[in-house]
Amino acid sequence: MLQETGALRARVQRDKEGPRLFLYFDTRVAPATEPLAARVCRLLEIDCRSELELVYGDHLQQLGKNKIPVLTRSLLGVLAAVAAEIQVPEEDVRNGETVATMRELGNRRSTIVVHTGPTKPAASYVAAQVDEKWFWVERTDFTSKLAFTILEILKYVAESPSAIAPPVLTIPTS
Repeated sequence: MLQETGALRARVQRDKEGPRLFLYFDTRVAPATEPLAARVCRLLEIDCRSELELVYGDHLQQLGKNKIPVLTRSLLGVLAAVAAEIQVPEEDVRNGETVATMRELGNRRSTIVVHTGPTKPAASYVAAQVDEKWFWVERTDFTSKLAFTILEILKYVAESPSAIAPPVLTIPTS
């Protein structure tokens, strides 16, 4: 809600060491978000009256008052986490071909729901055959399609030669 209303703002500062990311709360644009911003600050034990710098690191590090440590996953780590949630046939687990599907506590829905069956699905968003089995994402499963698309974008960005691909400019000539 803070981001959607514009109360949570971000700023990038480029230094010799590289880019630095700062966050700050501006509840003047959405006064109703002030209690939520105050709660976030209390929970994170930060002073929200000034900018907060996001830094890479462990939360146990000794940091300054207005620094928020963040640990990120590699693309491989993200893919492994998603893959661990894919529904796999019990027969494949018994045969030692794979490990059982992992679920987080709370029995929540998988990030990407992948179905398995012996025949190719009639209509799907994406499908792949592995040996004699078909794996697919339903065409009507918006949540899975969105997550799958985001993974594709992350993969594309990770494979690009630079962190940000430059824009392509085409100039028509006669």
